[in-house]
Amino acid sequence: MGTKTPLGRIRAAVCLRADGSCECCSAHVGFDGELGHLDHAFGRAHVAEAVSNCWILCPTCHHEKTNNIPRATWWLARFAEHCGKYGYHAEADRCDARLAVLAQKFPLKEAP
Repeated sequence: MGTKTPLGRIRAAVCLRADGSCECCSAHVGFDGELGHLDHAFGRAHVAEAVSNCWILCPTCHHEKTNNIPRATWWLARFAEHCGKYGYHAEADRCDARLAVLAQKFPLKEAP
């Protein structure tokens, strides 16, 4: 058995958890994630790579997340939900903290 890089081990573990599906929309990405993209929820420059802060996304979801479609807060909330499902409490808390900061910076305007 060959050794894998840390990122290779993370990708393998995330693919195993995903069980062949996009971890956002459930589209098929292959059991080895060959059709999916490993996404680092908080950006590799900000948080050390770990299984708990990565997920496999289909190309469409990855494109939309990268471009904040529909918006960044939607993706943060979706990832917080994902973290809660798998018991990644520190990551869910990080999402909630970031959502609180964004809510203060960009409060929703009430309809007249």
